[in-house]
This record gives sequence, C-alpha cells and structure tokens, in this order.
Amino acid sequence: MSQVAILVLSVEWLLFGSFHFTFRELTEAQIPSFIPFKTFVAITTGMAEVVIGILILLPSTRRWAALASLVLLGLFLPAVYNILANDSAIPGSVAWRNLWRVAVVPNNVVLVLFALHLWRSPDAVAMGPARVLEDVLKRRQEPRRPRPPLMVAVVMFGANVAGFLVILASGWAYTTAVIWGLMCLATGALVGFLFGVPRVTLDAARRVTHRPNSNIEVVSDWLTKTIVGVGLIEFHAIGGFVRNISAELGRALSLQVGGEGPATSFAQALIVYFFVAGIIQGYLLTRMYLSAQFEVYESPAVETKEP
Repeated sequence: MSQVAILVLSVEWLLFGSFHFTFRELTEAQIPSFIPFKTFVAITTGMAEVVIGILILLPSTRRWAALASLVLLGLFLPAVYNILANDSAIPGSVAWRNLWRVAVVPNNVVLVLFALHLWRSPDAVAMGPARVLEDVLKRRQEPRRPRPPLMVAVVMFGANVAGFLVILASGWAYTTAVIWGLMCLATGALVGFLFGVPRVTLDAARRVTHRPNSNIEVVSDWLTKTIVGVGLIEFHAIGGFVRNISAELGRALSLQVGGEGPATSFAQALIVYFFVAGIIQGYLLTRMYLSAQFEVYESPAVETKEP
C-alpha cells in the first residue's frame, strides 16, 4: 500500500504540476473568479506540486510532503467546486468536461487517503487492505525522530519562487527569461555539486575487500582546482564576460516584447542571481543528502566484519 501511495502521489503531483506551466491558461480557467492574481497562483501551485512530488520519494521528507499534500488538496477545494459548477472552467467538448467532473472528486479523495496514510506511516512497508483504514485513523505510537532540515529546503524553494515571480512580473519575454534562469540555476548547481562531492575514507584498522569507484572524486577534485585556478587568473575578465552575455540576453528579451531598449540590467541580475542560487543549492544538497547516501550504500562494500 505504501509503495502504491508513494507512486501515485509522486506521479500525479509531478504530472499535474508540470501542466500548470504547459497549460497555464487552462489552469487559470479552473481558478474561481474571486481569487486574484491567477497567473501567480497557477505558477506558485505548480512549483509546489512539483516539489512535493519529488519530496514524497525521499524517506526523510515523505511525512512532511504528505502533510503538504493534504494542505494543497484543501486549498484546491474552490477550484474543484468551480470545475463542477462552471462550464467555462474546462474548455472543450461536453464529453471531455463530463470526464473531468466524474474523475476529479474520486481522484482527490484517493490522494487524500494516500497522503493521510503516508503522513501516519511514512516508513511503513506494504500492508494488506484490511489495515489501511486502521492505519489512517489511528496513529501509531512511535519514537519521535529528528526532523529533517526542512528550513533549508523551504529557503531554497522560496529563493527559486521569488526569482521566477520577479521574471513573471517584469514584463519581459517570460519563456526566454525562464529558460535562462533554469540554465543558470543548473550550471550553478553543477559547480556546487563539484565542490561538495564527498570523499571516501578507509579505516586502516579494518580489513578492506575492495574500494568503491572514486572517479567522480578525482574528476571533482580536478575540475574544482581548474575552476579556482582559471578564475583567479582570468578574474579581471569575468566582469566583461557577464556584461557581454547580459547584453545579448537583454537584447533578446527586449526584441521579443517590442521594447525600445535592451533589458541589460535585468538580464545581468537574472544571470547572477540564479547562478549564485544554483551554487548554494547544489553544494548544500550534495553535502546534506549525497554524503549520507554514500555512507549508507558504500559502507558494506568498504568494510567487512571481523570474525
């Protein structure tokens, strides 16, 4: 049951969260008329759904992702009512509209039950259907575990949301700016990952059967030294490089919206902001999560028990 709940919640959040961006007008049509800033709401909830879909897969954040799923499903109740009550909420044929209306309520009920199940037992193994209702209604008494560093995840998510909302409110070409922001974020995350790759250490007092492949450590060490060395040597040219690519991006943004002048300042801020945010996030995620996973999965391969 737990595996099914994890799979369904993750797939649905990732799938429908991405629809908020690819079918933004359809998403905005489902939002009731009394809710302002529909574009902001559609994009923000889409980001939240994608993040929850990822966090539901991680055991350390699954319980909080399940709780966030319940909150999000509660916030979606006005949209569900709008879908059921107004034909304008679902453009298309009558058959397509009726299909949505028939499926939306049962689907949300299933998501609520799965989220409750994972909130009660985030680490539970598969169980029979007879115990599902009991597990949902009665919380098991288990020792409290240390809370995962959710504050770091919230801050990183908030930083990304703030950046994309500024892009949305700027009035420049939205798609081009978002693609550049994602590219800078991914590039910075790669740099942060290279600087944060953990090292495998061996205890000489214990017998070693074999050493795990550490090519990624060698590549990381070589690239980080290269980046630092080249950066120090060509430090004077970094400013000119940023100005040049900012000018190119600024011209592209202004031409697409018919502006009179290039958005160079906006482009420069976008590049620097998302690149720095990517470095910080890539480094923190690598140090906080990847190091622990390396230790868990490589410890049996590195060590053997003494007889």
